[in-house]
Amino acid sequence: MYRTYVALRQPLNNASRALVARSYATATAAPATAPSSTITENSESYLDIAKVPLGSVEVAYNNWTDNQKVAMLDRLAELQKQDWKNLSLEEKRAVFFVAFGPHSARTPRSQPGDGWRTLLGVGVALGVSVGTFAFIRSLAQKPPHTMTPE
Repeated sequence: MYRTYVALRQPLNNASRALVARSYATATAAPATAPSSTITENSESYLDIAKVPLGSVEVAYNNWTDNQKVAMLDRLAELQKQDWKNLSLEEKRAVFFVAFGPHSARTPRSQPGDGWRTLLGVGVALGVSVGTFAFIRSLAQKPPHTMTPE
């Protein structure tokens, strides 16, 4: 701990100053963003989403393009401005799915059958390690006769 404190107290040389300045400039710079395409009410993807029944959002959401997803989010945002009690069950389910559904960051990391692959991999690894141990042990010399439990 003392060495860390002493290292921090030493003055920075020119190379260290340049590195610190560059990292600070990189951290504070505005991120570059790609130009986003806007969806107007006359665009083709907007009209396609306007025709989609809300009951099929859960099934088709992952297959849509980003523009179609944005159009659906706009449509659902308009629905959310209404009284929640006046929304139909399909509308409530669509809003909930888009907000909390298993997509984007909430996509499950494991797929069905991954448990068996993991179990098989662990079993193979244990078998190889036990086999290696037994093979090396068979090559070793016998213990000396002076090593007895007495």
